[in-house]
Amino acid sequence: MTTTLKDVARHAGVSSATASLVLNQRKSNVRISEETRERVIQAARDLNYSPNRAARALPYKMVAFPVNQKAANIAAPDLLVMFKDSKNKEAVMKFIEFQYRDDIRKGFVQGRGIIPDTYSLMEDPELASPVWDAFQSVAPDSIPQPITPTTNRLMEEVMKMGQAVFLGQGTPQEEIDALAETMQSLSKP
Repeated sequence: MTTTLKDVARHAGVSSATASLVLNQRKSNVRISEETRERVIQAARDLNYSPNRAARALPYKMVAFPVNQKAANIAAPDLLVMFKDSKNKEAVMKFIEFQYRDDIRKGFVQGRGIIPDTYSLMEDPELASPVWDAFQSVAPDSIPQPITPTTNRLMEEVMKMGQAVFLGQGTPQEEIDALAETMQSLSKP
């Protein structure tokens, strides 16, 4: 069994992010004590840790990480805001259930060339890829960011659709149909 960064972090008693910063010698605004650095390096030695070469070759960007917070995953582009007093909660739940049906989500993942983002899709043999494996191994500690040029625009359109429905300016069906048209136009080269 291969030792992962998460194993090293657990052995050293630190977060995966801290272990990654130490082992990859990344520059960061986070201050890591010499004692913690030594613990991480010793844990890597104890466990015979060897970095994943495919993962190290990937381009990356650093994002802010919540400090002193309960562990949580933050993901985009799926952002849905619902007002507490919304009269359309049932429609929103139907939309979410539809959006996360395995067949719909799989089509989205394949069509956009993005990382499978549900456990069932991560385990789907049709979506298996050595590239995805590197990401999936760190999925529990990840904070993905938008990865396509149209992601931010798509998020804006989804928010507009939700707001229109919540404010009674359109029916869920009308807004979903309009969103589908926008998504089609955004997906054309």
